Amino acid sequence: MRRTRGEWKKGLTAMELVLYILAFVFVLSVIGGAFYMYNIWRQKTDLINAFNTIISGLTSYYASNQKYPSGTGWTWDTGDSYIPPYIKNSGWNYSCASNTMRITTPVVNSSKVRTQVLQYFQSKRDVANLDGDKVVCTLYQRVCY
Repeated sequence: MRRTRGEWKKGLTAMELVLYILAFVFVLSVIGGAFYMYNIWRQKTDLINAFNTIISGLTSYYASNQKYPSGTGWTWDTGDSYIPPYIKNSGWNYSCASNTMRITTPVVNSSKVRTQVLQYFQSKRDVANLDGDKVVCTLYQRVCY
């Protein structure tokens, strides 16, 4: 509201309206950016947690059998005693042959998430690389029959 000659007029000037719109757009962009970063963080965390669960399950399998399971896929995990079904059914892949184990993520659409997961895998395991939209972690010298 603005005042002219001692009385108040109702309504906004054009400049006030533009400033309110700009402030609203700014707030929305900050919220949108925060939501985007949260989704990146959540996807990365979900993949890393699933990977750590797989490694933990394989470690338990090795402790019970003194070898890692050979072949491709999850058929060795009867009864879901080592790897939870939600991980096996979400696109993760496992293979072990010639004492080389490969764990492959499901498709990761975000290049930012792929890069962050790749960096995590490289810091924790033997070799990690990209295979299209997937991240592959290769572990050498793992006894699998």
